[in-house]
Amino acid sequence: MDKTTTDKMPIFSSERFRTPFSAERALGLWVDRIGRARVRFSSVPEKLRLLGLHGAVFIEDGSGYFISGAAKPLKVDAGTVLLLFPDMPHAYYPDRAWTTRWIVWGGPESEILREKGYCSSDISVIFDKGEAFSRAFGSLAQVMADESLGAVLKRKTVLLQMLLDLYNESRSSDSEVYYEDRIKKAIQFIRDHAAADIRITDIAAQFSMSTTHFRRLFKRHTGRSPLQYQIQLRVSKAKQLLAEGRSIKETARAAGYNDVFYFMRVFKKYTGVPPGRFADMETIPFFS
Repeated sequence: MDKTTTDKMPIFSSERFRTPFSAERALGLWVDRIGRARVRFSSVPEKLRLLGLHGAVFIEDGSGYFISGAAKPLKVDAGTVLLLFPDMPHAYYPDRAWTTRWIVWGGPESEILREKGYCSSDISVIFDKGEAFSRAFGSLAQVMADESLGAVLKRKTVLLQMLLDLYNESRSSDSEVYYEDRIKKAIQFIRDHAAADIRITDIAAQFSMSTTHFRRLFKRHTGRSPLQYQIQLRVSKAKQLLAEGRSIKETARAAGYNDVFYFMRVFKKYTGVPPGRFADMETIPFFS
């Protein structure tokens, strides 16, 4: 499935949620439901879903794909947690078979946690090496049927602890190694397609990252933004072509610029000299 297909997939709203108890509403955060399912031989979904609530899906075994928004399907394996958000169309399915467990929650505090970054759509796939989800799921299974105030408090406490643990996991060294590998592949992709008319948002989507997350990790890895990196590659290519005697117009197009005058401005900004003068400098013979 390519990105174009994903963009055109219809979206349906899932409104299967229970009415929270008065105590849950008063606390501002509640667990709506938990569950577990075994799915075999699932096909690519025809629609994306809007859950309407927040959720976490844990892949217990097997592997498959996760679609989040308009990004290309991301390959996911056992041990990962997929974070779902009320306004984020999504779908997930196994390549052959898998077992998943899920925790779904709601309440106004959910959005506060999201705004503060403890549950962020910038990072919707987390490698749960510390088994935060499994601990939470086991604890919640013991109190889900209990309507007492103590059980309500317990559920909220367990949920908050899980989100904190997942937040810490998302910043762990294991998570950094995974995303570093994807950034390296993205860097090579940009190098291979520096002159192509490809937006940074599309590159981020290709590697299944939000644009914000992609830019942050890219700059951390290279010291430059993706756009700056792309421009510098284009300018380097232009310098090479000018040194070979190519015309400014031909060089501009080969470097990825259809507007010659814009190319000249960019070139001068990054080299300090206009392309015509650079070409003259390159052809001046050197005498010792």
